Amino acid sequence: MKNLITLSLAIFLTTVLTAQGSTLAKIAVVQDEGNWINMLPDTRITPDEFFNQFLDDLGLDGNYDFELVDLSEDELGYFHYRYQETFKGYPVEGAGFILHVKDGFVSHGNGEIVRGIQSGGQLLLEYEEGLAIAKNYTEASQFYWENPEMEELIKRIKKDENATFFPQAKLVYADSDFGQDGKKYELTWKYELYTSQPDGRETVFVDASTGNVLFALEGCHHGSVEGTAETRYSGVQSIIADSISATEYRLIDSTRGGGIETYDMNQQVDDYSLAVDFFDDDNYWNNANAELNDAATDAHWGAEMFYDYFLLELGRDSYDNNGSPVINYVHYDENYFNAFWNGLYATYGDGSGNPLTSIDVVAHEFTHGVTEYTAGLIYQNESGALNESFSDIFGTAVENYGMGQDANWIMGVENFALRDISNPNAFGDPDTYQGVSWYNGAGDNGGVHINSGVQNFWFYLLSNGGVGTNDNGDDYDVDSIGMSKAAAIAYRNLSTYLMPGSGYSDARQGSIQAAEDLYGSCSDEVLAVASAWYAVGIGSADITPDLQVVEVLSPLNSSCDLGTEEQISMAFRLNPSGCGLTLEAGDEIQVSYQVNSEDPIVETIVLTEIISDGDILTHDFQTPADLSEPDQYFIDYTVIYSEDLTPLNDEISNHKLTNPLILQGGSILEFDNFNAKDSIYVVEGANAEAKISSSAANTGSKGFLMHSYGASVNNVSVLASEEGNFSSNPDFRSRVCSCVDLSGWEEAYLNFDLRQTYSEIYADDLGLDIDFMIALRVLVDDQQVGEQFHPTSNYDDPYLTHVMEMNEFAGTSFTLCFESVNFINEEEDDGNEGDKTTLDNIYFSQSGPTGLTYEEYVEVNLFPNPTDDMVNIEVNRSGIYDIEIADLLGNIVKRERLIINNTGNLDISSLAIGSYVMVIRNDEGMVIKKIQVE
Repeated sequence: MKNLITLSLAIFLTTVLTAQGSTLAKIAVVQDEGNWINMLPDTRITPDEFFNQFLDDLGLDGNYDFELVDLSEDELGYFHYRYQETFKGYPVEGAGFILHVKDGFVSHGNGEIVRGIQSGGQLLLEYEEGLAIAKNYTEASQFYWENPEMEELIKRIKKDENATFFPQAKLVYADSDFGQDGKKYELTWKYELYTSQPDGRETVFVDASTGNVLFALEGCHHGSVEGTAETRYSGVQSIIADSISATEYRLIDSTRGGGIETYDMNQQVDDYSLAVDFFDDDNYWNNANAELNDAATDAHWGAEMFYDYFLLELGRDSYDNNGSPVINYVHYDENYFNAFWNGLYATYGDGSGNPLTSIDVVAHEFTHGVTEYTAGLIYQNESGALNESFSDIFGTAVENYGMGQDANWIMGVENFALRDISNPNAFGDPDTYQGVSWYNGAGDNGGVHINSGVQNFWFYLLSNGGVGTNDNGDDYDVDSIGMSKAAAIAYRNLSTYLMPGSGYSDARQGSIQAAEDLYGSCSDEVLAVASAWYAVGIGSADITPDLQVVEVLSPLNSSCDLGTEEQISMAFRLNPSGCGLTLEAGDEIQVSYQVNSEDPIVETIVLTEIISDGDILTHDFQTPADLSEPDQYFIDYTVIYSEDLTPLNDEISNHKLTNPLILQGGSILEFDNFNAKDSIYVVEGANAEAKISSSAANTGSKGFLMHSYGASVNNVSVLASEEGNFSSNPDFRSRVCSCVDLSGWEEAYLNFDLRQTYSEIYADDLGLDIDFMIALRVLVDDQQVGEQFHPTSNYDDPYLTHVMEMNEFAGTSFTLCFESVNFINEEEDDGNEGDKTTLDNIYFSQSGPTGLTYEEYVEVNLFPNPTDDMVNIEVNRSGIYDIEIADLLGNIVKRERLIINNTGNLDISSLAIGSYVMVIRNDEGMVIKKIQVE
């Protein structure tokens, strides 16, 4: 526990240091809305516990999950758990999270999280129908899986007799922008298609509901004895070739992993099965000729150097880290000025007489394979620019590895120079993020080859150092750490931290974290990484203090008691930096809060003493908030410090509070009405969900549903009786509450329709008879009233109208809550309804049939129903009844008072055709019936 620290403010307010709590923001440095998380020292959270505890903190509900897809260990002793985000059981394309674990506990985590998916996910399109649509979209006349030779090729490359180019059936949620706004995501069929005539690779996403092609991604990234080769571009080099006989050698090296293979396409385009070997008779490959065959040895030697560099310098066995063969195809097409990676092998054109097979271009193409098997950076926009940049970076690193002092910073050679890593502007590429040459158009997949210049220049400055002024007018002075360290940091960033949709801000964050992993917090290498990013226009030049809002202290919850002068309080932390950074006495910090769209309230704190790494400060605002009007309030809490390291964690936004409309005595809370949400507020445990739902309706179109998800033997306390239901398992409990005013009443009866179910999984799979643990209770001002309610079956309990005598609360105002505890939801209970509590038609009456449900006391029958003019209302108790008819939007369309002796008649001929709800009410209560007008 830290010592208490008293702070004086410019307006003489007081804040104090506090202990840490249990939510994610209080035990971790959280940045970029949870995309980057560093656990505080001594925090002990296992990977299994992380998502169980913090799914809600990450802004996700029970429809989301994270499926472990890869687990690896690195040379530093970290285990990296890579998870795929799913929604309703289907992967969310490009979204996921990585937990980095040391000594069994999460050290830090990062990812790209998609929230707020609203797609209904209707699967109306069969896989085969979608495949036909996708094939037609490519406009190809032939596909690889239709060619037996190509099918044999993929089996050999994958070392799998079952491997095929035929696209697998994959249903995913996807958005063409791969952003984090779930509203843009739709359920799609995903098809990866390898095409010939023309040759290519496309991933096509077809809407699983409509059959429309939403978008497509380009998959081709354009971009054993020892012998001697006179290469075209790299001088005389030693290579390994395959000795077929004493006078026949071919360009196959079986000494490296799954092999290095180089083939001649003979200017073929579509059919790789027609490629042939390059041959030499003495294993001295001096093949300069009219066919430009000396380019083949460049490709072969370059692939060998790629393999050696990644294995010996970075510990990676081939592009997939699984020893797959590294395969080149040279002399592709006529005068084809490009090279590309298609996911399995690299292909090179001859250009206009200078084949694109220099060592850096070869390594560039195979690095696309490394990226595909690590971060999987999507080949468009910023993630695509990073994809291209990493290929340039490691193309340059491999060239430096193979050629030493003869290496340079130009991608390609003089006759086909493509980019300059040391001076991107020389080729019209930007050296500053969103600077002078930054490309914002749709061409080049959103500028992937152009905007790669920003990270390229970062790598050059980090390797060599440099002084200058960027396009933003910022002066920089970057210290050199050498290419070896710079490449190690870049590789760890690519292989460990980046995600498919990562952009430049993620690249900065990940490279700083990578440098800390490799060389220590606040090391010279870490400072150089930050300085180099600043030089290219991203982030600050130094590691500066970072303030983070960690907790809302007040007001915490929705309430019936919110007033005109609500105290607003927050907590914020000086995050640990590893550099021993402090805030000094006299430093000023601004804090603010903003309610809805009103002007923010801003106050200034002046520190009176030093604040150290990890200290948490609380602040009570001098200006209170008026939250007295019935409404929903969204409050933003912000901290502002002039030298803050990152603004991505300076705010807790949209803290939601509800001051509900008051439910007057006699008013009915019907959830069909679109105003119903204004009359309630909800409190949910971490695994609970409570909401208005059409599946919960008794009458009308909607009711209120309460259920939970994610229960297991590890996170549920099994009870012996109902006594502990509402003191145990808080994560699986939820409440729906309303503000009630019964002023002037002398008697009061609570009426509500209730239906409950429970899952058979407890008995069938676990051998537990615990249906009593599925429970509902009624609370008045947080105190239980009456007994608990339990289901009696797993699926066929009917809706019953319950009446509770509540005379002790007549003449008062109070908070009424229904609290439910449930564990297994419908989707987890195959073929059944799971644990479910549903409510409808909540209201108070001044008298009632104690001991009976109202529908047991007063029986009502409507006939004919449907009808077009007159409806008969039959009751078993004669008397005066008030009749209300409402449409399904809650609009009252007819009111009438009838004296009914067994049967009464009501003229409804004026009503339009449709469905309606009829409320039949007397002094003892009411009955609600549906009626159809034809």
